[in-house]
Amino acid sequence: MSTDTSPPTRQPPPQVQPLRKRRRVFVWVFLAIQMIFLGWVIYAGVSLPQSGPSNGVAIQMGLWVLTDVILGVIYLIRQLPRTPR
Repeated sequence: MSTDTSPPTRQPPPQVQPLRKRRRVFVWVFLAIQMIFLGWVIYAGVSLPQSGPSNGVAIQMGLWVLTDVILGVIYLIRQLPRTPR
């Protein structure tokens, strides 16, 4: 039988690495591209004569949509390995 009446000593908690803040580079690049396209469309709409919708703005909008689809696919491909299964 033990005659030790001292209180049990506490072990210090294990050191936990602080979580690294996720950098959202892709989101900021995506937003920058959106702002570039928005400025381009506004500039083209203002600088063209007011004769109605032009083919130039339609082509710009098509490029904008195509770029968004490509960026969306890239985003999904990047996220697949990170999703827990």
